[in-house]
Amino acid sequence: MIGYMRGAIALLKAQDSSRKSSPCYILTLDVRDIGYDLVITASAAKQLPSTGEMTQLFTHMQVREDQTVLFGFISAAERDLFRQLISVSGVGAQMAMALLNTLGLQDLVKAIVTGNIRVLSLTPGVGTKTAERLALELKTKLA
Repeated sequence: MIGYMRGAIALLKAQDSSRKSSPCYILTLDVRDIGYDLVITASAAKQLPSTGEMTQLFTHMQVREDQTVLFGFISAAERDLFRQLISVSGVGAQMAMALLNTLGLQDLVKAIVTGNIRVLSLTPGVGTKTAERLALELKTKLA
């Protein structure tokens, strides 16, 4: 597994705009003359330096039958929370990225630990039942 990547920012573009619930960007990171595409949140994209400058992102690689996707995160804590989120039944990578983008690391953890279903449901694509499941399954793990 790839834990993190350090390289120069080659390209940053918004992901397919037809997915309104997907607030993600595709970052192409040049690591020793190889360009890696990473899916990152819009909030992470705002924190990146300019094109051509060096940055480091922690990664999660998702291998599925039809595709392999690298997700990039500003911190290891954000990546670890992403992994906890996708372990919950009914929560996929896109929903986890939307939760991180909408609420941010601290507010998301606080909402889960306190069982604040209303705040969790503010994220597009997250309904009441999914929010309840998140709070129920992750409350003790994140407390």
